[in-house]
Amino acid sequence: LLHEFPQFQIIEIGLFPQIDQYDRVINKCNSLNFSEIGNLVKNCTLYIGVESGFAHIANAFDVRRIILFGYYLN
Repeated sequence: LLHEFPQFQIIEIGLFPQIDQYDRVINKCNSLNFSEIGNLVKNCTLYIGVESGFAHIANAFDVRRIILFGYYLN
């Protein structure tokens, strides 16, 4: 994503960072309250993440989204 879409900035949310830090990745893990996360997701161009509360926020605001399903940590 970083190489294919240089015009976009990537913001990581959640409890713990999972993405290696690059210049265009902003780590907001465990630093925003629920309202701030909702506002961030509401105003993003594309939400990419696991099936979670954040994904449901993106769905509620009709944000374009890619939702990932599968196994995590066993």
